[in-house]
Amino acid sequence: MAKFSDYEDNVLKEIEKEHEKRGFLAFMTIIFRKFLPLININFLFLVFSLPYILLLFWFSPINATSISQWSGDMAGLLAAMPVKSAFLVDIMLRFMFAMLVCVLWGTGPASAGISYILRNYSRSEFAWVWADFIGTIKENIKQSLIVLAVDIAAIFVFSTLINFYTNVMTGPMSVVSMVLIGIFLLLYTFMHFYIYQLMVSFEDTTKQLYKNALLFAMIKWMPNLLMLIFVAAAIVALFYYTQLYALLFFAVILTIILALVIHFNASRIIARFIQAQNTQK
Repeated sequence: MAKFSDYEDNVLKEIEKEHEKRGFLAFMTIIFRKFLPLININFLFLVFSLPYILLLFWFSPINATSISQWSGDMAGLLAAMPVKSAFLVDIMLRFMFAMLVCVLWGTGPASAGISYILRNYSRSEFAWVWADFIGTIKENIKQSLIVLAVDIAAIFVFSTLINFYTNVMTGPMSVVSMVLIGIFLLLYTFMHFYIYQLMVSFEDTTKQLYKNALLFAMIKWMPNLLMLIFVAAAIVALFYYTQLYALLFFAVILTIILALVIHFNASRIIARFIQAQNTQK
């Protein structure tokens, strides 16, 4: 794996010491110790991500119209929702999609900025909130914008394919195609659990970055799937039960907490992989 040998020995020792704690205990320790900084990071992330969030909201492929087309029953959709207004359901679905993408895939430069800080928190290292956030964005601006551009293209491609195979094409081929699309979508999502953390930790080319992220996506598919289920379920459930009030939770702290879940686990997975590679040597 490209340039992992440059990972400092003292960093590995700190990670190993921290990982002696039970995962949940270590995670909750970060929450309690860094609660106020996490609120500040949450604010910075959302402010710098706001243009992309609005873009996702406006062009969301998940909305009241698309869901009613897939189900063929707008009345049934409204009956299943806690709010009965088609307008409010549409807004809720669009914001839900935007937050799913922001947390699971990231938002380009802003995600690079928080990845450095959350990586340091995950291995019990210090990080300046503003200085490290801005500094990391500057150092990774080109690569993070490339990742963001690829994500925008991926949203268009996946949504187009799903729309085609659900509304236009029918039969066994449609089912097989949807299964394949689902597998590729899962792998692509899993890759994002590692892309930004690898970006801010190693001097990889963009090709190496995606290659390494794909490696982690495949070899750690089970913990990746569990992370995806937990984070996605939390977002969907919050919007379902609190409707648009969910935006207040995301605006204050929840966005960064869910991001920390991903980065904390990704940090442990990467560290253990590197330790295994060094042991083999």
